[in-house]
Amino acid sequence: MKIYTSKEMQEIDRISIEEGKIPSLVLMENAAKAVVKEILSNFPEEVIKNCLIVAGKGNNGGDGIAAGRILRHLGFNPSLFVIGDFEELSKDAKVQAKRYSVLGEIFYSSSSDGFPENLKHLSGKSSLIIDAILGTGTRGKVSGIYEEIINLINDFSGYVVSIDIPSGLSGDSFFPQGVAIKADLTVTLGGLKLPLVSPECEEFCGKVVRVDIGLSEKGFEKVSPSAETIDFDFVRKFFPERKNTIHKGTLGHTLIIAGGRGKPGAAILTAKGALRAGSGLVTVGIPESLANFVTTAVPEAMTLPLKETEEGTISLNSLEKILSFSKNVDAVCIGPGLSTQKDTSELVRFLYKNLKTPAVFDADGVNAFEKNRDALKYFDGERVLTPHPGEFGRMVNLSSKDVLRDRYSLIRQFCKEKGLTTLLKGYRTLVCNKNGFLRINTTGGGYMAGPGMGDVLTGIIGALLARKPDSFDSASAAAFWHGLSAQLVYEQKGNGIFASEVADFLPVAESLLRNGYRA
Repeated sequence: MKIYTSKEMQEIDRISIEEGKIPSLVLMENAAKAVVKEILSNFPEEVIKNCLIVAGKGNNGGDGIAAGRILRHLGFNPSLFVIGDFEELSKDAKVQAKRYSVLGEIFYSSSSDGFPENLKHLSGKSSLIIDAILGTGTRGKVSGIYEEIINLINDFSGYVVSIDIPSGLSGDSFFPQGVAIKADLTVTLGGLKLPLVSPECEEFCGKVVRVDIGLSEKGFEKVSPSAETIDFDFVRKFFPERKNTIHKGTLGHTLIIAGGRGKPGAAILTAKGALRAGSGLVTVGIPESLANFVTTAVPEAMTLPLKETEEGTISLNSLEKILSFSKNVDAVCIGPGLSTQKDTSELVRFLYKNLKTPAVFDADGVNAFEKNRDALKYFDGERVLTPHPGEFGRMVNLSSKDVLRDRYSLIRQFCKEKGLTTLLKGYRTLVCNKNGFLRINTTGGGYMAGPGMGDVLTGIIGALLARKPDSFDSASAAAFWHGLSAQLVYEQKGNGIFASEVADFLPVAESLLRNGYRA
């Protein structure tokens, strides 16, 4: 699903009104009807009966006023407070206020003594508040009467519904700017907005429902979004039914360069991820003394025993063997469990630069560039990096805390500068392409906080890369599939799930996706 900034949505509105000849009042009426429909679908009539609508002076307030009029026509008894005076309302909000006044009284802050106190008194008689105070164009922290009223609503013990966006959040930021409404339901109009998909704003948004209000399709075609979610509709195309004539040779050969002394499990989990994700052939390049671990744990995988260092890691002397073998595979996974031993890291950097095969670099495949960041610009084939915030921070010389604080802009800047695809792990994993276009994953959760999860993900990306999609699509689909599989395991077993169980559930998740399951 496409995600838009406030400026982008304003342009879609403009195109709809000026070029599509759709009157702005019609769009406002459509918005109000859609909001009321969602309220009726999500709350019992007793909760809605004496609801309280708090409206601002702009078109967001106009949407709320129109929704109040519709509720009155349906037999409900809403109270309507406007923060401002009638003369301060936007043009369309004034029209809605006049229409509402025929049916009920409007309390304006400028003409109501003790406005916040009266609002508090009425809220005590209500079970539902509709927030129509501020729209997507909010900039910076709210203050004054707006801050006072938002805090009052957040102290309310009933349900809260926000129209378009919880008041106080900005349509141009994934992060909260200051105080904001904490809604149980957000009904967003036309297009999805940035804060409605970010974990940083999750506590404010509650359940998010996007509704169609009749905006021109031409507007959505002309305006490029800032980002998009990785969701069912995007991922399903990766899971067509297999023809009976298919064979392993047509499903790609994935080479995995992973593992070291004490960490053969990382290579094994990567192999399981690739095999369960449908790679036709999987070969694991691993220190020769550890090859039997792979054969025993995953007999379906082949091994490429490699020369090793005294520390039991893959030696730089294995370079020619790996390069020669890689000419006959379709994708390469490099990094899990390798260690940052000097020779091994040098091997990683050389493979990064010279492999012509699409490759995903994870864990120590990323850590190898901590002191060689500029080397990330130079490579020959498709590349995907899959760091967690700590690993990403080491590449950009920041702490993981700093990365999390500004991850949306940092990953865009990094990918444009280096010219590659990066998957930044975490809740609502981010995937960004070389042009700085961002995708936000919608599956997975805290139950994935355990060892080996990233190894399985690396194998999935490798398997998808081996089937020829580009690196951005492969990483995006893998993130969704991986998260969905973990979700299915969690639903059966609860917390404490194993990465190997997530790998084993990948075919189950694939089957559900192919048959129309929506996470």
